[in-house]
Amino acid sequence: MPRLEIAGRVFDVDGIIFDKDGTLIDFDLLWAGKLRRAVEALVSACDGRVALREHLLATLGLDGKTGAVIPESPLAVSTLPKLGVIATVVLYQQGIAWHLAEAVTRSAFMPIIEADPTADDLAPIGDVKGLLTALDRAGFKLAVLTSDDRAPTLASLPILGIEGVIAAVGCGDDPVPSKPHPDGLIAVAGRMGLAPSRLLMVGDSVTDMRTGKAAGVAGAIGVLSGTGKAADLAGNGDVVVADIHEIVIA
Repeated sequence: MPRLEIAGRVFDVDGIIFDKDGTLIDFDLLWAGKLRRAVEALVSACDGRVALREHLLATLGLDGKTGAVIPESPLAVSTLPKLGVIATVVLYQQGIAWHLAEAVTRSAFMPIIEADPTADDLAPIGDVKGLLTALDRAGFKLAVLTSDDRAPTLASLPILGIEGVIAAVGCGDDPVPSKPHPDGLIAVAGRMGLAPSRLLMVGDSVTDMRTGKAAGVAGAIGVLSGTGKAADLAGNGDVVVADIHEIVIA
């Protein structure tokens, strides 16, 4: 079995678990766009106030100056149902009765946030298909562990051309605690037929690094292609690199 070399470190592993957004695909293209559309629909269904729109975007995790997703914000790391709860709380804090806030979030906000992506929503970070295909051919088992729901995640794989090389998928709506709790990773490892100690966890957030560490992976690899900052990732992971293309078959 070949080994993997990453930033000068060699890892003797049998597989890799990848985060999805910010690791395999452009985070801001998908989620900043989704959030803006969902918030616009929600505000239109309420009172249309500019202040409400700005409060929702900032609280959920979009930088008002740059338009980018804020690192470790709810949008960056939370599951979709939790985003809905946060949106509901913001409406309530702005004077909308709780049951009405729940209803309008469910009808206007969630369908957009939960929608399956289209090809226009997804931009792979480099040649994702080429790298994952090469890793698969070299004998490494591959999986995806994401906070996104299962339906949109599975819809993303064929758009990226990697559905044939992904052995297992773990998602935010699975019946296990979400990241950074290790249970999701441990469950994915079990479906891969591997112990976590024979795997790498690759992701763009501190949450990914902590998930890997809690599960006992061989290495937690931080990538700077998403929302995470170098100092934060370095303080919680084992190696920090620009993106997944620094993973080399040794």
